[in-house]
Amino acid sequence: MTDLGHFAGGELAFNVESEGDPAVGPPTGDAPGLPPELASVRMARAVDRSPEPSPGGGGAVEVGRRVLVVEDDRASRVALRRLFVARGWEVAEAATLAEGLASLEPPPRCVVLDLMLPDGNGLELLRRIRSLGMRVRVVVATGASDARVEEIAGLGPDSLLRKPIDFPTLFKHCEG
Repeated sequence: MTDLGHFAGGELAFNVESEGDPAVGPPTGDAPGLPPELASVRMARAVDRSPEPSPGGGGAVEVGRRVLVVEDDRASRVALRRLFVARGWEVAEAATLAEGLASLEPPPRCVVLDLMLPDGNGLELLRRIRSLGMRVRVVVATGASDARVEEIAGLGPDSLLRKPIDFPTLFKHCEG
């Protein structure tokens, strides 16, 4: 079991080794490896307190609802992917700064960005997005509480969230 206490306030824990290929698609029903609170789209919505989709929505991905999750911690990426997919988002994942930069095409609607990455600082991705004038919402998720917060704010993220992340707040900021 991988403990996500540092990420999700100790509310989620699951075995990421049983996680399948992220390209396979959204989990449905009682997918293996999902904790009970994420075993279905309905339960995932109950966990993040989001509204039920309108009748006929079928949980389909809305056009333009693509999020890029840039997070080096695999368990955190998996948790975020599952929660976004359950809300109808298409999810691209990156574990490094280089992967994040390569994943900007097609442009996502939102980037959830961790700062401490194995090959550099996530702020480089934020700088690139802003220098290119991309119309992309950037939500920085960090545990940093030092002077870096001022540097982050100076680069103009749309939101700055402290870890552990409050999921309803995260979704609200990504949806804009």
